[in-house]
Amino acid sequence: YGSFLKLTTKGAATPHPFDYTDGESPNLPVQGTDLNFYGTTQYGGDPTCHCGVVYKVTASGAFKVLHKFTGYVSSTVYDGYRPIGVLVQGNDGDFYGTTNEGGAYNEGTIFKISASGVYTLLHSFHFASPAFDGELPISGVTLGTDGNLYGTASRGGAAGYGALYEITPAGTETVLYNFCTVSC
Repeated sequence: YGSFLKLTTKGAATPHPFDYTDGESPNLPVQGTDLNFYGTTQYGGDPTCHCGVVYKVTASGAFKVLHKFTGYVSSTVYDGYRPIGVLVQGNDGDFYGTTNEGGAYNEGTIFKISASGVYTLLHSFHFASPAFDGELPISGVTLGTDGNLYGTASRGGAAGYGALYEITPAGTETVLYNFCTVSC
């Protein structure tokens, strides 16, 4: 299932073994400006979906699940499934990430979450007209000097080979480039 290690300045390690209810297959965590660690797991969490979690580990080693993903449950419940990228902290202090699947069209999402666990779905990818904005992101987002976030979708876009996108912290997404084969 994986584990999270808390390291002290003297090199002592205290593991937190994931037990599937609090996540499984953790991604690399990021340290926030509050000195706590924030990360995601690809699986585990919700007992029905096992779609992954967002977690927080304090400097003292206390572990807390901030959000359990539920995937695509219905046309009104669709927060994401399988976060596989690293979170990034925005200028507003919130953390931003992507899920590979789930969302309104089951093609991936971009989300933000506060340090206290307030979750917001910012964007559901949709590889269909008129958006053609991509699908199935396999990495997180990066913070630009302009305060916006940038990332890639592995598929979709106008040619079907992926897209480079920008998203504002408020959730306005713009495709910047559509990847294509050598022949397009």
